[in-house]
Amino acid sequence: MKKLLLIMPELFWGGAERQFRYLISELQDNAVVCISHSNSKKSTWTQEELQFQNEHPRTVFLTAQYRSQSRLKRLFALKKIISQAINIHGAQCALVYHGDGCYMIPYLRLRGVPVIYSERNSGEGVIESRLIKYFVRWSNHLTANSERAAEVIQDYFHMPVKCIHNGIDCANTFRPRTAECSEMLVPARIAPVKNQKLILAFFHDHPEFQGAVRFAGKSEDPAYEEELRQTVKKYGLEHRVSFLGFQENMDTLYQTDCFVVLPSYHEGMSNVILECFARGIPIFVSSIPENRFTEYLQEFSFAPDDSEGLAKCIAKWDQLTVPERNAILDANYAYVSEEHSIQKMVNEYKQFLIS
Repeated sequence: MKKLLLIMPELFWGGAERQFRYLISELQDNAVVCISHSNSKKSTWTQEELQFQNEHPRTVFLTAQYRSQSRLKRLFALKKIISQAINIHGAQCALVYHGDGCYMIPYLRLRGVPVIYSERNSGEGVIESRLIKYFVRWSNHLTANSERAAEVIQDYFHMPVKCIHNGIDCANTFRPRTAECSEMLVPARIAPVKNQKLILAFFHDHPEFQGAVRFAGKSEDPAYEEELRQTVKKYGLEHRVSFLGFQENMDTLYQTDCFVVLPSYHEGMSNVILECFARGIPIFVSSIPENRFTEYLQEFSFAPDDSEGLAKCIAKWDQLTVPERNAILDANYAYVSEEHSIQKMVNEYKQFLIS
């Protein structure tokens, strides 16, 4: 099997990074990981990154060393460690999915390293970027984590796109929730595309809802987070809204009596949806195509800017009987355990390393 070079912006950031940590755990010494730290704008390891490396002693981890915030200097630093990964550690195939990795595709091809591009969002962002779409064309293989994204990418590049669904750990499941919706959880990085504003509008527009909300995710846009915090103060919601930051162990939050809301404007294959299905948690989603891949998700969805639609989803769930809720949650679990196992995801990526 070929040794995989995995180029990541961060080791811990969002759903894509979690998926590729699963892949790293399976590949072990057949993986070399290059981190550009382009999101956090640093070149040192965090404590959680060091802990993950200690748990994977057979995997090589390299980080780009740079002092300037210049993208060009960061890319030169990334190119340097990619060269080490190939020359010293024997990387034979590369997987990229983020801007920095995409910029490296021509260099990888010139070095004779075949490239797998993995689309982690809806696909539109790639084809709207003049530079990224140019580099992605150099890839040997295209993949996407949802049928919708695969269709978008294939229609534009006129190349076959393999759909590899996200994997999810279904072993650590919890009993289905039978209580009415009262505590809201929004697991997503703080960014305009994740649309946390809609949640605050819901609390303002529907004072009859007496619950609280917890936003769990890294802040990707400080200005947007500050706008959210100012809105919380404006609406007098300080005692009902919490910003928890990044949470590596989401199970501690999922074990509470909560329901989850995913109000995003864009998604790929959402890990949040899969985690809720695996843990017996009701989830209500924005009605973008990427979120509506089961009958349940189609029924319990709302327009991204429609707080009234979200209110109707909550009311509809609360009106169900306990047996009706359990039947829905059991069906969600059956779906995710069959279609989205971690091993299935890993095996599909391994096919590129074997061929």
